[in-house]
Amino acid sequence: MNDSGNETKPLDLTGVYEGQEFHVNFPRIDTATVADLAREVHQHTGLQPLRQRIEYRGIVFDPPDTDKWAPLLDDLTFRSGDRFDVSRSARPVSEVEAMLTIKEADVTLQTLTFELEALAEKRDRVHQGFAETGNQLTALAEIRQSADLVKDKLMVLIKDLNALHLDHRNYEGQARRRETVDSAQRQIDKCVDVSANIFHKLAQSQQLAHAGALYSCDPLLASAKQRRNPKRSS
Repeated sequence: MNDSGNETKPLDLTGVYEGQEFHVNFPRIDTATVADLAREVHQHTGLQPLRQRIEYRGIVFDPPDTDKWAPLLDDLTFRSGDRFDVSRSARPVSEVEAMLTIKEADVTLQTLTFELEALAEKRDRVHQGFAETGNQLTALAEIRQSADLVKDKLMVLIKDLNALHLDHRNYEGQARRRETVDSAQRQIDKCVDVSANIFHKLAQSQQLAHAGALYSCDPLLASAKQRRNPKRSS
């Protein structure tokens, strides 16, 4: 039951997945559920809810509840500042769950495709001069980092799909999985193209030349150094 005075408080949590931290923020502690947490974990890690294993103070969600009856985080004693661990579930997945995972993967792939298209469009606008001169390197570096993040999520999606054990007679499931994996791989190739294009653009910039040979192998480090020392020249 909700504690008195907690109803309108926000809930800020820290998740840990494969040694990397990510932050989850809910505006109200009294409405955030395990299903909401699963969606946030999916957003940050790329793991589909059915493939998630969430651990919090001895409580294990494998997988977390995602229906309308999912328990409130407040009732499970989640409080701001708490940490929880996320890992890939090792439990067997039924044929029905496998088909649901493929369906969810299709939705995720569509979302990531839209994100990548927006990043490519933003990159083109920066190349065309729709950014202040002093901010072009920063904008390109941020776009490159975002493209790499999309690529990481796509790789997780492919790994989840390839891990599904489908009955050899489930021709529809096998075909849908193959189609989704192939589509995700094409988007990964586009992510690599966006990142490489920006890398070369940064490498050719005059500001990079002032950053020194030490940073020439990575334009992101070079542009960061240049921002810290804007008046420094060779």
